[in-house]
Amino acid sequence: MASAACPKCGHEFFEMREYEPIGPPSRYEIMFVFCAKCGATVGTVDCSNVGSIVNEIREKLEDIEHKIDYLIK
Repeated sequence: MASAACPKCGHEFFEMREYEPIGPPSRYEIMFVFCAKCGATVGTVDCSNVGSIVNEIREKLEDIEHKIDYLIK
């Protein structure tokens, strides 16, 4: 089975660190995957988890529904 290796130094251990992109204010942050030995960035992962975003929307909709129910009664 193949193993992941840093393209710069060949090391096989990686770390992730969260960074906010430079530029206009953004609510999105990015996880950078980098070599634990030399620090070369080997990839990025979007911190936004679609499941958690959908769950937040569901909770807000339920809150609105409860407020509407209260107003109707």
